[in-house]
Amino acid sequence: MPHSNSPQEPVLPDYLLDSVSMLSKKWHPAIVRCLSGTDGAGFSDIEDRLDGISAKVLTDALSELQEYEIIERRESTRVRSVSATR
Repeated sequence: MPHSNSPQEPVLPDYLLDSVSMLSKKWHPAIVRCLSGTDGAGFSDIEDRLDGISAKVLTDALSELQEYEIIERRESTRVRSVSATR
């Protein structure tokens, strides 16, 4: 007879756990918030808005957020920019 206090399988799907994990990293929520509601921002714009973030950390965070399709990178003849996906 199974014991009623045995651990159960996680209720949350993997994609949701992955999303929570991504957004729980130190700079990720601030970057997404910085980009939301805009048509995009250049690297220097984001770096200026986020006081204390290094260029290396920002580069790594943007790459990871892009990899998980939370943001998208767009290049134009004017400026490279990134924006939150909709």
